[in-house]
Amino acid sequence: MYGWYGDGMSGGWGVFMTLFMLVFLAAVIVGVVGLLRWSAGGHRHDVAPPESSAMSILKERFAKGEISEEEFRQRAEVIGRAK
Repeated sequence: MYGWYGDGMSGGWGVFMTLFMLVFLAAVIVGVVGLLRWSAGGHRHDVAPPESSAMSILKERFAKGEISEEEFRQRAEVIGRAK
């Protein structure tokens, strides 16, 4: 045939190029998924663990002045023992 030299893509080069293309596409897909996860907030490792809702309500009530410091300490101790 016109334009063909030897046996074309035989001799293992076709297999090598196919495997290389599959590895390259896999790397691109992993990179895109990683970038999307990172940009969606997956990179935030400094977030504190969520506080119990009872303690957060207690802190809010103390901050608003609804309960005294003594009452806050007593209730916080009870909540701490409940864990």
